[in-house]
Amino acid sequence: YVGRFGLGAWAFHLVYRAAQRWAGLHMLKGMTLTMESVSAEYLAMRSDLACLRMTAEEFARLDENSTVTSTFLDGARSRDDWCYCFLDGDAIVSFGWYSRRPVPVTGGYAIHYSDRFVYMYHGFTAPSHRGQQLHAIGMATALQQAHEDGFEGLISYVEADNASSLRSISRLGYQVFGTCTLIGVGGKRATFT
Repeated sequence: YVGRFGLGAWAFHLVYRAAQRWAGLHMLKGMTLTMESVSAEYLAMRSDLACLRMTAEEFARLDENSTVTSTFLDGARSRDDWCYCFLDGDAIVSFGWYSRRPVPVTGGYAIHYSDRFVYMYHGFTAPSHRGQQLHAIGMATALQQAHEDGFEGLISYVEADNASSLRSISRLGYQVFGTCTLIGVGGKRATFT
């Protein structure tokens, strides 16, 4: 961790994880990706794998490794969410989920956002396919489709201590617009933005 992100990032990660455990702390970096901010190289980048838009039902039929829970899929189904998946043969090797409705996040909270944006959440790439930038290519594909559908762009968040994701989304062109801090101690909860 220190070699990849530096001593300061490692120290922040340790303090952050301790605060999560003891004070229910979550610092969520809010960000948007638009056609104006996206790095053009990701719009042109393609993979030799098939990238498909899928409903929760379609995903469930192909998800042989149970990479998401049935509870997750029930929630996605109830909101009419969809995902962009990369397939290697019939195996799902990378995906990202998208929604136009409020989505539950950590600590029992839900994200509400402008209807000008599509919410991107729960991205994953199998260890066997990491390093191919599939998640970034999938988000660029989703951004293009959202733009064609009349949306301003994608909106998402990343936990403040997730240095790897913060570096990745910065390369893609996401712009951080603020931080929402969630604290839950002794049954009481508070939020600060």
